[in-house]
Amino acid sequence: MLKWMEHQIHPEARFEMVSEMKIDGKRIMTWNFKMYGIAKELKIPFTFAIKEDKFVIEGNCLLDYRDFSLSVLRFLFLKVKPILRIQFHFEGSIIRK
Repeated sequence: MLKWMEHQIHPEARFEMVSEMKIDGKRIMTWNFKMYGIAKELKIPFTFAIKEDKFVIEGNCLLDYRDFSLSVLRFLFLKVKPILRIQFHFEGSIIRK
């Protein structure tokens, strides 16, 4: 897999959050995502909840690795789907004074 992604040339993928907004009542995070030397802007819907003394942020989106100039990955007679689901779940403690 690392050889397919030319890991020696492009050793990392990077997510950087740019902004958060509400559109039609839904919360959206805008991210800069860079992989394989190509940067794309992603808009990812997310939820935010407070549960007891914790906050929880969750979201997901679909990403097509062909958008990053990566060819469809094949192993013998198997093919890896080019559409990836990216999911995240953050939890943090709320400090009350």
